[in-house]
Amino acid sequence: MNVISTDEDHTSEYQIYSGTSMAAPHVTGAIAILIEAFPTLSAEQIVDRLFATASTSGLTDRDGNSYSSSVFGHGKIDLDAATKPIEVLALSSPSNNLNNSSNNSNNSTFHDINNSKIIFSGAFGNKIPKNNMLTKNVKLAEKFSETVVVFDTFDNAAFFVNLNSFIDVSEYRDINLENLLLLNDISEKRIFLSQNIYVDFVENHNNYNDNIVSDLNDNYFNNLTLNYTNERFKLSYNYSYDKEYYFLFSEKIANNMYKNNAFINPFIAMNGESHSLDYKHKIFDNVSYSLFVEKQIPYEYYTDNFNQKMSYLVSTKIKFTNNKNIFETEYGFLMSQHLLLEQSLQGHLILKIKTNFLGLSYTYKSKTNRILLNYFYADTKVKIDNKSMFSNFNNIKSTSWAIGLEKFLNNNYDEMISFLLYQPLRVESGSFSLYIPKYSDSFGNIFYSESQYELEADKKN
Repeated sequence: MNVISTDEDHTSEYQIYSGTSMAAPHVTGAIAILIEAFPTLSAEQIVDRLFATASTSGLTDRDGNSYSSSVFGHGKIDLDAATKPIEVLALSSPSNNLNNSSNNSNNSTFHDINNSKIIFSGAFGNKIPKNNMLTKNVKLAEKFSETVVVFDTFDNAAFFVNLNSFIDVSEYRDINLENLLLLNDISEKRIFLSQNIYVDFVENHNNYNDNIVSDLNDNYFNNLTLNYTNERFKLSYNYSYDKEYYFLFSEKIANNMYKNNAFINPFIAMNGESHSLDYKHKIFDNVSYSLFVEKQIPYEYYTDNFNQKMSYLVSTKIKFTNNKNIFETEYGFLMSQHLLLEQSLQGHLILKIKTNFLGLSYTYKSKTNRILLNYFYADTKVKIDNKSMFSNFNNIKSTSWAIGLEKFLNNNYDEMISFLLYQPLRVESGSFSLYIPKYSDSFGNIFYSESQYELEADKKN
């Protein structure tokens, strides 16, 4: 190596030198910087970090031969690389110790920070149309601004990141509003296999979401329902790729602006793909009972980004009818280990979650008008894993309601003037605390602070 250094033996103030006399001060300085940056690492770990990040790029000997360890050793010091993560950054659970926990063990209480996420759903915010575009407005994630210590799995070197880096924001989607704004061509078709068996499916001819399909010009199917029916009962199997295509209406969804989302159970088909069985039985002419069982599969389950597990929903419904009135009451629960009102939880944020819900709906229909009322109340109970960063999780209360008015324009009831007042699923109250790792000492002890956060949706604009 050629290094310009001061020269006290010659008339010139500086000379070019090489050899270990010049290399040693640079190595010493690099070690000093790393000791300051990573005070919990031992001398051996500091040296290992320098060796692991040394660069061999562009090294040749006097004869032009490429890099050889016998000539260049580990290579050139790359101090920039040495001060950055070498392997995966990991998040630690409470009561962890760096010296007695293996990051690579199956029983490890460390998680890749890329696999530790909270994704707040539209239940914590709102989505509004503006200039013919749909925009999201979720401010809850902005409250997570504390500093968190994470550890390089190479040697447990400590790095500091913002808690907000573990937060992502999804949004409430009203597929009917999107279709009206974006003019998608979505239609339903029905095929009878026999007198009692038929298939419904939704076909999309022009989908704008290139995350779902690679070729926007291809037709593809989003929903398939196989039905068997007779005079007393109906049994249906439903497969749905996305919530937006779950409910079928025998005409273009865009012509039914509110029915798709506003007057249905907000927990059905909430997360990604859905497989469900729905059994409806007519007990009397004016009384019917239904049992609904569903398996929900998040999108990340297939990409294996977060190794999520499935959710299961069970609900029962009783329906009373007469000439002009329909009253329905529904009760059920949603079990999950990774989703909280569409809020995705990964890594050290994993919880066991059960949401109980109650729904009430009323419909009045005359020859000229129809009135629709709907209300859902949900109570979400969270069981905290002993390896989770969460603590003191209070139950989350959420609601959804809708009021619809229709004025029929003909006797076929297929043309109408409609009015809708609608609140999608919205968190009303709840709170939790997080154990946030702040720093570690040279003995491997990790120190935490506890912070509390209130869960409530942003105010509507």
